[in-house]
Amino acid sequence: MINGTTSKRCGCRNPATGKPWGSKCPKLHRGNAWNPNHGVWQYQIELPKATDGRRRPLRKAGFDGQAEAADVLRRINEALAVCEPGDITNLTRAGDIIEKAVNAEQQVPDPATVRRLLYAVETLDKSPTVAELMKMFMTSRGGSQGTAKRKKIKEGTRRSYQGHIDNHIGPNLGDIDAPRLTAGLIETRMLDTIEERNALIDQLRASPDLQKRLQVKGMRKVGIATQHRILATLRAGLNWGIKRQIIPPNYPVKYVEIAPETAPKKLIWTEERVAEWKLTGKVPQDVIMVWTPEQTGAFLDHLIACGDRLYALYHTIAYRGLRRGEGCGLHRAEYDSRRKKVTIAWQVVQHGWEARLERPKTDGSYDDVPLDDGSVLALDNHLVQQRQERLAAGDKWIETGLMFTTETGEMLHPADVTDHFYFRLEQAGLPPVGLHGLRHGAATINLAAGVDMKVVQDLLRHKSMTTTSNLYTTVLPDLAFDAAEKAAASVPRKRHLKAVA
Repeated sequence: MINGTTSKRCGCRNPATGKPWGSKCPKLHRGNAWNPNHGVWQYQIELPKATDGRRRPLRKAGFDGQAEAADVLRRINEALAVCEPGDITNLTRAGDIIEKAVNAEQQVPDPATVRRLLYAVETLDKSPTVAELMKMFMTSRGGSQGTAKRKKIKEGTRRSYQGHIDNHIGPNLGDIDAPRLTAGLIETRMLDTIEERNALIDQLRASPDLQKRLQVKGMRKVGIATQHRILATLRAGLNWGIKRQIIPPNYPVKYVEIAPETAPKKLIWTEERVAEWKLTGKVPQDVIMVWTPEQTGAFLDHLIACGDRLYALYHTIAYRGLRRGEGCGLHRAEYDSRRKKVTIAWQVVQHGWEARLERPKTDGSYDDVPLDDGSVLALDNHLVQQRQERLAAGDKWIETGLMFTTETGEMLHPADVTDHFYFRLEQAGLPPVGLHGLRHGAATINLAAGVDMKVVQDLLRHKSMTTTSNLYTTVLPDLAFDAAEKAAASVPRKRHLKAVA
């Protein structure tokens, strides 16, 4: 749909007023048709508002025919169509480009030129490099330049994209012309580089030389799951450029050979693994370690003995499987002690170091979580404690409505909660797990108690039971043993083997 209009006007004046007729001159029409021998054609269109909010009606006359005026109008619409719907910042900038060209008596720039001018690609005579294309892609999604954010992409996703670009795509592939990118270049220049770094980290971690081990202290390997996400970011940028005709169709990511993405295996801290950890200090690599129900109980007992003010938070995570952000974002109004449930309606999300309240990412996460009597008691006790802290804080108290807060009522920072968890874990002398491991522990506690897998799925709010089953059926050795015994017992036998002496 073309926005704007075309019409005729002339320089004749109204003899009664002395003012120009403009487009209302009676000589411009012959009946219902335009007079071909009088006046000139013009177009009129409303450009996007300027940065200061002023309206920008754009008019231009002097065309011999309607088709010529309509053609310029079409070019203006095509130039504006380069921008994403609702991208106010770039629509304004596109209007600036068009207005400047028209005022300078220049031709309206074509869409390709407008794209390059909008997304800061300096070389207009060639295709963009991968780095330039990814910059254009990110600019369209909002960033440091102040571009309007697309509603369908969350801030956390945008930060994840930018991290992949800054750390992996840009340094390894950025100088390649985007249309010339191939699966082989992605594998040899980026994925192989990532694997070489991973191997170096493993080598230095295993070195008997302390200085070498310190070189990689705090460094994290880039796992297969992250590599898949990096490729997804690259694919999104290429597809964005193809859709907007910035680069020709090119789908190299489709042909990249990479190991399939699999969830990390989960292992229980058995007595044998705990003994090995105490002897060597080493934790099994590339797996997620989970406490036994007894170890979880020992941790919670330690918190009670310490009088820990966040006991109820860790208790609820351990027993009912809340995520860290969900626990930090739990509101008092979402706790129903009579019906014994909490509603997961908010979560505290960390972007870089900044933390803020957001709605759950998926509809499945936005749900009620049933509570056992022990969890209700823990939360009730916590509310009593919080009222006492409110009275003690007096005017310093900041009311947030949150269940778990600082001693002055402010929102807890998720990183501080994790640091506090590790502090108490070391005090308790227990084998290390991540704070998210408490959520995994909630699954094992319920499975060990014989709770049906579908109930555990609902508790953890997994999208499918396959996810729950794949994650947890092999965690507890006792569960696997029981399953094997039940399967064997289901086979009718008349003869049974006896042990050979």
